[in-house]
Amino acid sequence: MPSKKRNHYIPRLLLRRFAFRETSKGQAYLWMLSKDKAVEVESKNAGVASHFYGDPDNNVEDDLADVEAGWRGLLNEVDSGTNNLEHRRTDIWRFAWLLGMRTQASRGHFSAAVEKLLAEMATGATTTGIWCTSPFVERTIEEEWTRALANVPVERRETIGNDSSLKREMLAAAREHFDAHAAALVRHLREAGIGGAIAGVTQGQIRGMKALLAQPDAPIDKFAPESWSVLSFAPHSVILGDGVVFTVGQDGLVGSVGRFKDDLEAIYVPVSHHQVLVGFRRGVSLLDVDAVNEASARLSRDYILASRNTSYETALRLQIGSAEPLISEAERVDLLASVWRDLGHPGASGGTAPGSR
Repeated sequence: MPSKKRNHYIPRLLLRRFAFRETSKGQAYLWMLSKDKAVEVESKNAGVASHFYGDPDNNVEDDLADVEAGWRGLLNEVDSGTNNLEHRRTDIWRFAWLLGMRTQASRGHFSAAVEKLLAEMATGATTTGIWCTSPFVERTIEEEWTRALANVPVERRETIGNDSSLKREMLAAAREHFDAHAAALVRHLREAGIGGAIAGVTQGQIRGMKALLAQPDAPIDKFAPESWSVLSFAPHSVILGDGVVFTVGQDGLVGSVGRFKDDLEAIYVPVSHHQVLVGFRRGVSLLDVDAVNEASARLSRDYILASRNTSYETALRLQIGSAEPLISEAERVDLLASVWRDLGHPGASGGTAPGSR
């Protein structure tokens, strides 16, 4: 099977299940709704990007096509009306995980999270805020001073002394050096750091896909849903977000695949315009169709897909991108505060470096 340049990050067999029209030639059409507009699109032109999985020679697209051929049987079982999917638990978990991690939205969410963290670290790392007044600098000078004294004869150490003017001059010179170079370091963090991190996200996603595809029987994650069920709703009532899959954690928080670990309560996979596959811990209350659609829209990055375009879908598309898919604002602030503490500011709080406010 020849590798293709146009890679579908949302498989066509899933897109067709949200179509509102299919022609005699087998062309399936669905609605693609962004915040700004709604357009009809053929399934072959939705959820696709050029060389999304990198070099065609890595065979990711071809391997995915082989895997997707096996998904047809699973979706046929869903369509048959069965709600007993326990014998397919491993297949469904892999199906859900691959759908969630392969999307453009997933890559974009990870890149955006990394970019935001690095940008705020760079902004907070001002010369007066973190580097020049940092106990890290003074601690480093103290360590260097102690190391230097070890090479000085004992009879001369009292003359030099640990609190001599020479030591104070060393510390002043070190701070002046940091002053001169901090701006360049911040620019480098913004430009090279952010660019490199985003490239790393892309390569990491591709490597993760290849690893999953190469080991079809390997465990995906330490948590696996205890039960799987099919939620059936009225025809044309379910939308598909561009992230495809979403998860629910404790306290009803929603996120993309990878947001929750031990606190993951459920995972939702819309599989047609009237069906949602859900894996969950026993005792968890399941979402109704409006809550499912709202979560799909809020966690989407660019657009939602639907089999109709009414005022209901219009209201949903206005919510695109309004949820935090990977890390909440509170979690981000705590993470940045821990960075400042590691740099020697134990009193730091919030996402801004001390002294830079």
